[in-house]
Amino acid sequence: MTAPAAPFSSESVPVSPASVPFSPWSLGAYRRPRLAVLRIDPRSPDTLALVHDGGVTELDVTGIGAADLAARLDRLRDAAAGDWAAIRSTSAARAQRRAAGADPDPDGLVDLLDGLDRLGLITETDDGHDVLVADHARLDAALDRAAGWIAAGRREIGGLDHTAMLDLARSLLDRIRDLIAGGGQAGPFAPPPELPQGAGFHATILRLLVEAWAVTAPLSLVATGRLLARLTGTEARFSAPPGCLYDITEAERHLGVAATTLILAGLPGAERRALPPPGIPIPETGIGLILTAEAMTPGLLSAIGDDRIGALLAGRDAGIATAIARGIYLAQYHVSARITDIFLPAMRMALRPGLRGRMRRYHVEESGHEAHELEACRRLGLDADAVIDGLPLPPFTAYVDLLGLIADRAPAAFPAVLIVTEGLPGRPNPMNGRLAAAGITAAGDAEVRAHEQINIGLDHTTMPRRLGAEIPHLGRDDARRALDLYALMVELNARALGWLAAFHGDPARRPVPDWLPVPARDLADWARDGLI
Repeated sequence: MTAPAAPFSSESVPVSPASVPFSPWSLGAYRRPRLAVLRIDPRSPDTLALVHDGGVTELDVTGIGAADLAARLDRLRDAAAGDWAAIRSTSAARAQRRAAGADPDPDGLVDLLDGLDRLGLITETDDGHDVLVADHARLDAALDRAAGWIAAGRREIGGLDHTAMLDLARSLLDRIRDLIAGGGQAGPFAPPPELPQGAGFHATILRLLVEAWAVTAPLSLVATGRLLARLTGTEARFSAPPGCLYDITEAERHLGVAATTLILAGLPGAERRALPPPGIPIPETGIGLILTAEAMTPGLLSAIGDDRIGALLAGRDAGIATAIARGIYLAQYHVSARITDIFLPAMRMALRPGLRGRMRRYHVEESGHEAHELEACRRLGLDADAVIDGLPLPPFTAYVDLLGLIADRAPAAFPAVLIVTEGLPGRPNPMNGRLAAAGITAAGDAEVRAHEQINIGLDHTTMPRRLGAEIPHLGRDDARRALDLYALMVELNARALGWLAAFHGDPARRPVPDWLPVPARDLADWARDGLI
């Protein structure tokens, strides 16, 4: 699900090298280092002895002067010594130069300290408590914002079903309590993701996300529990996981997903639109599952509704076309930067050799493509750092999280839902061509189209078939569930594209959305128009 075209040609891609540059180890990684020695003894004019808990380390300091060096090193036993700021900066710069293949000029003191660090004689004195306090404050502020956003929506939106929304919130809160108390499970023996008949689309998405976050984003689960407790007026104390292991930005992103999806669950049009046809034959093989999913796709898309992005591009308004193009490549970048994560739950399982081998190869083939989407964003005038540090619209985050849940809890369905990311066989993603036809010249550039050409060369639209063909037999419940999950993901993809058309179709909006990108009343308007 990247470049949204017609709801069906979005393609997936992986981890961003631009967001995680290679960073060699250096003293710059410490926050408050100090030299961890008990005593420094000049034993001769050319020898220093560093006495430490592990024994004694002797240094040959010929030509330097043992007494002078001993005095300098003695100061560095104090983390507050002013020398450390320059030393950390110099060490980091020199390490980067070496990593780039350059040979930095000698720096005696820094080289010595780098060597002592390798021997374990540099220690960190900072306890990170300031980061922990800042994280907690930021999470509290995010909760205040999300709660205020929901409250404003409840005041301003006519026709919002408050009872349905609060009932869903209470039900989710009960499940979060159970998960935090130890009821979370992963893998095929965990309860599979079921889609109750008659359950609304947004309610179903939220229920599945709660299950996903219990495994992959515990801080987000805690934050969502706190938000729901506020909304329902329930006394609930959820402690954040100890330490600073989890990403606050991710928790904000997930609070945005939870808040927006909860409001949408209380609006008209919240029912599922795309469902497997009644009485559809249940396939008994993996390839049969893929072929059945492909065959029911046109009916699913017809049930979902119009291609709003196509309609906007057909209007030939240059400003709208540029805004839409930015939104497409931005979403594509962020899905691409996370997509390879979804393979990991299934790849760690003892799958049949052919299936596991193909999945590993697919994982490799999908890695690194997001560089092309980032280049497209640059060529459309977006700042690369703003793109990397920004966020996609909420349903694109939900999409990746749910793919991971399916890989973990319903691995038999995983090859089928990949049709949503790759498109139908022989119909590669046409979005670059459509953007070029709408006047977006960057969409015709070879660098921008490289991902599309890679997928064509690797025949990725048949990848679900290749994976499915490695599964000689399926249980009926697994196959039925896989078709239902496939229909759900087709609909999530289409509604995400509706979000994109609604948000980016207005050139006046900021091109990189926030985690709560619009007021709740705007969602009500979009839902009324059938966009989301």
